[in-house]
Amino acid sequence: MDYKEINGRESIPDDAGTHDPIALLSNAAAVLKEEMEDVTWVGFFRVKGRKLVIGPYQGEIRISECPVGTGAKGIAARDDRTLAVPDVHAMAEYCIDEEDTRSVIAVPVHRHGRLYAILFLESGSRGRFTDADARGLEEFSSILTKQLDS
Repeated sequence: MDYKEINGRESIPDDAGTHDPIALLSNAAAVLKEEMEDVTWVGFFRVKGRKLVIGPYQGEIRISECPVGTGAKGIAARDDRTLAVPDVHAMAEYCIDEEDTRSVIAVPVHRHGRLYAILFLESGSRGRFTDADARGLEEFSSILTKQLDS
């Protein structure tokens, strides 16, 4: 994946120039789903108190809520750090939504200095998400954060 093409922009594409957070997350999910190979699901889980609630996404239906601290996205939210899981079936705390999912990555997204959402991606391949993916998606999250803060 060439993150330079995606992250070389000043902003997530949006023809209307909206600053609506749901619209921005929707376009961000669409960009990643279109540009990334071997990714079956891309979306956001928004922080609502001590749980994560599904937000805009591209892919099949998933659970709508997850407690902070549970599963890859919940652990990423609790620790406010990126978490890549090369084999979800080997992770004791993982809540399997889809049997075909093999690997995931969860990346924090901030708004006004606070954790706002978790960017979450799934793949049917073990070990799909590399350190380069983590760095690229963290940069993507930073670009998105600037838009959410404006």
